[in-house]
Amino acid sequence: MKRIKTILTTAIVVIAFLTLALSPLTIAVSPAKAITTTDTITICITIGRQTTEKEMSLSVIKSVMDIGASCKKDFLTIYDKQKTSEEVAQAFENVQPFFQAMIDNDLTDKTVDEFNTMYQDIRAKIREPRRQPVWKPQDGDGARPLGIWNGLPTPVWANVVCGIFDAGMCAGFAGGTHAIIPTIGADAFITYGFQGESITVGGLGGTFAVTAFQVIFGFVGILLATPLIMLGPYFMTGLCGAMFGVGA
Repeated sequence: MKRIKTILTTAIVVIAFLTLALSPLTIAVSPAKAITTTDTITICITIGRQTTEKEMSLSVIKSVMDIGASCKKDFLTIYDKQKTSEEVAQAFENVQPFFQAMIDNDLTDKTVDEFNTMYQDIRAKIREPRRQPVWKPQDGDGARPLGIWNGLPTPVWANVVCGIFDAGMCAGFAGGTHAIIPTIGADAFITYGFQGESITVGGLGGTFAVTAFQVIFGFVGILLATPLIMLGPYFMTGLCGAMFGVGA
């Protein structure tokens, strides 16, 4: 009888752990109410090797994130090696207001030209897709329980040497593990559950998800989130060496 109780207790613990691990939505959304009760928040901005913490008004942060989110199509164009030079040049023109908003709100000491150079380097490092991604993110705005990998619904997906664009609500951990990787020069480890939108374009084609748990190895770019322990609204765009996702 005691043995049976032990087995049942162990099973309950395992099931509870798996439920939490595979259901980031419950972690990501509920605590966000505590954040919105204050007028300011401390955010962590990571651009390449530079990390800055700054106390900011929630309305200012949201306005900068909104500008970044409005540039989704343009960042995806920059990341897509199959786009024409004319399309890429226009995309860079379209993201200038976002770069300028980062500067105007003292989120960085980089210039617009330095931002452009950084994202040109990111584009150059992104691996050519082995196959043309068959997906349209704009067609996936509805709630989907699974991820999309090259147009195919799947509970598990991955990408390598890819451009990434994320925006929404999250709970996770940024930093902690740092190393050097050959193609970028700086490595970061990020793990988080989210509800919002996550899109990658790169070596394994394209991925898309609206609710998931993801792990990123080797990120360089812009990350707007609460420092260290990411909780609440977040915005991410840049390059990651590898990513792995599990649908919730």
